[in-house]
Amino acid sequence: MAVERLNGSMYAPYPPIEPMSRASLSSTIGLGCQTCAFLPECGGVYTEFDCMACCCNNPTNCMLACPRSPRFQTIVRDSGGLDAGSQWNIKQDIRAGMPLYVPMIQHGSVRREHVELPLVALKTFEVTRRRGGNGKMFETAEELRSFFRIGAKTRLILISADQDTELERYWELSRVDSLPERLAGFGIELISAPNFSFPLNVPRFEHLANRRRSLICAEEFSGVGMNVVPHLNAVTQGDWDFWRDFLREHTHVKVVAKEFQTGGATRRVAQWHVDQLLRIEDALGRGLHLIAVAGRRHLWMLTTLSGFTIIDSVPFMKTVYRQRLSHKDGQWKINRTLPGQPLDELLKANIAEYSRVLFENATKLKQYSLSLGNHTFGRLSIGLDESELPTAEWAPAPEQMTFDYV
Repeated sequence: MAVERLNGSMYAPYPPIEPMSRASLSSTIGLGCQTCAFLPECGGVYTEFDCMACCCNNPTNCMLACPRSPRFQTIVRDSGGLDAGSQWNIKQDIRAGMPLYVPMIQHGSVRREHVELPLVALKTFEVTRRRGGNGKMFETAEELRSFFRIGAKTRLILISADQDTELERYWELSRVDSLPERLAGFGIELISAPNFSFPLNVPRFEHLANRRRSLICAEEFSGVGMNVVPHLNAVTQGDWDFWRDFLREHTHVKVVAKEFQTGGATRRVAQWHVDQLLRIEDALGRGLHLIAVAGRRHLWMLTTLSGFTIIDSVPFMKTVYRQRLSHKDGQWKINRTLPGQPLDELLKANIAEYSRVLFENATKLKQYSLSLGNHTFGRLSIGLDESELPTAEWAPAPEQMTFDYV
């Protein structure tokens, strides 16, 4: 029997889903998990990996949250424990709409003018450690905007998804250097919680500690008045169950973040996560708005969600490498410039065209989703392949679609 989803389309009841993105439906919980004292917090693993049996057998030099490591107590104490199932003080009061696409600006080089757009994104840890290339943090909002060449009226989002070295550096220095307090002085619209890693080949204790660290940082951002977007790191069904319960308890949190540039870059893993988000929306009885970092490659899946915003630096980096997105055929083409010629106009054109293309495709895919009746775009679909999806027509007037809201 078909049921109506939150986005208005009709779907068949959900079939069972794998307990992990790289597991099968027939996978069973690991033998070591069955008697583990942390099973309620962890939820267990369903692959061949075993937290204790797959130990590196070098505990003296182990840097992970492994019970055999002498650092285990220090790590657990540093993260405040391993159980994150409490009420967290997360501030999220978002009154303005979220656009379909937000460009990420990496730096202010090769440009003379300030970017004047409704909303742009920056990397959090570029802001906390850079000022004129000397490794120090910016002192004022004006200094920050001058460095990245961003207009005074442009709203800012900080994305805290980064490499482990940057994440660990922030964790080490955040309280010593009062980094949350200093970030709060920059007039930031939104900041995502750090995505401390969930590697698949480490003890699950590491994941539990990293989840708590991410929420601690989110609470610290909230404590200084910033609007925070939780980053939903997850690799098991237990992790997604945690986020379902978290969002049920924190009813004011409507915007969440997920990155699709590491493990989530692969189609199967991304589909598993999107399917989990769909189930959470139905379990909550309300929609969520996903900030999909580097999620453009999975646009056809994202359109099944109630709402989403894609953030990436594709137009920016293509501009740096002197490429222009063709309005005629949608291909990136070499755009030769003179030595020292600023790239302001090229960046503006690339962001506008890239935004238009995304809007065109998202609109087509959304309409296609609604026309499918009881189909979806994830692995829940029946006989549907990505090659069957419609392509966008190259309509005129891109300025009408640059920053439409979803």
